Amino acid sequence: MKPEEKNWQDLWWKFADEHRNQAHGRHQLGLIREAVNRGIASDTRALAEVAGISNSDIVDPLVVADFAVAYMASQPPARILDPWAGLGTTFSALSDAGHLESGLAIEVNTEVFELARDLSRNDAVEWRLGDASTVLGEPIGKFDLVVGSPPVGLAPVHLEIGQPQLELTASKTYTMLVQAALALEQSGSLIAVLPETFFAASSAQVRMALAAASVYPSAALALPTRGFPTSVPLSLVIMTHTPHETLFAGALSPATDMSAIVDNLHVRRDAKLPQLGRLLPIHEFVSWPATLRGVELHNAARTTGLQLVPIADVCSATYAPRSSGNPFDIDPNAVYLPKLGTSPAVTSLDALVIKPHNYLQLIVRPEVADPEFVAALLSSPLGRKLREQLATGTTIPQISLTSLRAGHIMIPPRIDQQRVAVRTSRKLGELQQTIQGLNVQLWEHPLAAARTEANLRTVLEGGGVERWAESLPFPLASVLWRYDAEADVERRCKYLVHFFEGATLFLVDLHVSALRADPQVLAETARAGSSEATYTRGSIGIWADLLARFAARSRDLRSSKPTLAQELYRLEDLSRLDAIARKSVIAALKDEAASYRRDWVGHAAVVGPEEWQRRLARAETTLSRIRNGLGDVFDGWELVRAGAGSNRAGIITTSIERLVGSRSLFRKTSRDLREWPEEGHLYI
Repeated sequence: MKPEEKNWQDLWWKFADEHRNQAHGRHQLGLIREAVNRGIASDTRALAEVAGISNSDIVDPLVVADFAVAYMASQPPARILDPWAGLGTTFSALSDAGHLESGLAIEVNTEVFELARDLSRNDAVEWRLGDASTVLGEPIGKFDLVVGSPPVGLAPVHLEIGQPQLELTASKTYTMLVQAALALEQSGSLIAVLPETFFAASSAQVRMALAAASVYPSAALALPTRGFPTSVPLSLVIMTHTPHETLFAGALSPATDMSAIVDNLHVRRDAKLPQLGRLLPIHEFVSWPATLRGVELHNAARTTGLQLVPIADVCSATYAPRSSGNPFDIDPNAVYLPKLGTSPAVTSLDALVIKPHNYLQLIVRPEVADPEFVAALLSSPLGRKLREQLATGTTIPQISLTSLRAGHIMIPPRIDQQRVAVRTSRKLGELQQTIQGLNVQLWEHPLAAARTEANLRTVLEGGGVERWAESLPFPLASVLWRYDAEADVERRCKYLVHFFEGATLFLVDLHVSALRADPQVLAETARAGSSEATYTRGSIGIWADLLARFAARSRDLRSSKPTLAQELYRLEDLSRLDAIARKSVIAALKDEAASYRRDWVGHAAVVGPEEWQRRLARAETTLSRIRNGLGDVFDGWELVRAGAGSNRAGIITTSIERLVGSRSLFRKTSRDLREWPEEGHLYI
């Protein structure tokens, strides 16, 4: 963000605080006009920069305008139409960049229309007040560029046009889109913000109506949720009069190198980073998340050495359950795959964990794959990605027999490799059972705990904490290493207390670094009720209280606005957010660890070795709860320190130090990123 842009936000929020009652209006038009009159926001770009306005249906986010400017960079000044112009953000950007010859801006809201005309600085733009569906039905001529963001979720209407002959009953969102497409010059482009469901089977009639007007999708670029007044996933869809067998798919954000993605689009090539563009058969595109999962699966197959094989080649048959009688025939080569949810795939009807009608049966070819390997893989994190790729539907996505038969699975090249994996899995299962047996033995003979502990160490060949610690960020792992290496009971106990305090601060940092990207979300996070509460002192109790509030806000985002949660936390896998906001972890830190810090370290009385032994047992129980709650969340989600980098075609390659594990000699490597990190700063 440029310094002057940040200043607009600071001025706006100060102004909005002074007029808080007005700020709750739907469009805040009175507030906007007063801000303009007072010089706080002098143009549409400044208005779009302020967080209180950008999430509104009268100002398109600047990511749309910036893409349009980059898209038109190599073309002469154009005649432009925006049927849903709002305050004219996109028009202003195109005009300022010299891409506007003349244009027509349509706005239905009288107050917005009047303010937009006052803000407009280009006499070549004709502003017309009216419903886009009505104005587009009048003779308005042809345009080189049609751009805009039609309102989403409008009621169905009927559209019938004689030339070209087409008829469509659909949401008014789409009937207006078809009308706008009819105004497109033969060599022109249509750039529209549309729901991702535009590419779903339910919108096939809309795409057919556009095809009747000789207008076809060329690209679909996913848009960030922030900046739009809807939680519906949106894409910037580019259409032209040229039909394509492939669709150019990518993702836009304020940090995207627009010239790089436009260059890739114009020459229709794959980029190294999928967000900067991937070509795929147009009939296969469903949504950007599905496309990204497909890219991830191909990358996983390449990096793991597994083969991505059609399920039809692995299975001789696939069945849906019968509606009556036995749901499936018993087959020794069968795998039962849940149609929805994350329950494990199994190889026996006795092992089903949900109702049989929620499964599909796969009959595996034994010469191609091992059924136990297939079931285990489909139950793994990698397998869940495969299952997500197969699932269809928006409300409750589930795997259909059709999508299953058209899907893929990853298997090793040779079946003996699969069998080795199955054997290893069985040994791990046996190890788990052995540990459970030792636990039973311990509580049958508590006085023989030393012998049980020796047996456990023999089984594990070293404590499990060490292995877990090596996956943690260095500030936490180094403290655990001192705890594990220390022989003195009191010091071991205090190192655990230090670990709990460090973990609390680290998790607070994680949540703050994510939520502060959206000032509104951060402002909605509840503060401590007591007026005496302060976060300026290093008290684990205060910080744990703050952590609890951030975690509650994160869980709320996770359930109500998962797409926004993914953007803020930069996560494809929201199970990581589940872990760092898990109630059991927060409770262990807030209700247990905070009291240890206060009673054992902060205001500690002198106690003997036996009391420290008892305290250590309590602290280790808390550690176990935190470990179980966090699990392997930081495995593959690493703390790094950024180094120097370079930018090539929109891809930023930077060196990093992996600040992971207990060793302070950190491994160095490089990463391809979408935006510049700040050298020397920490990132997850």
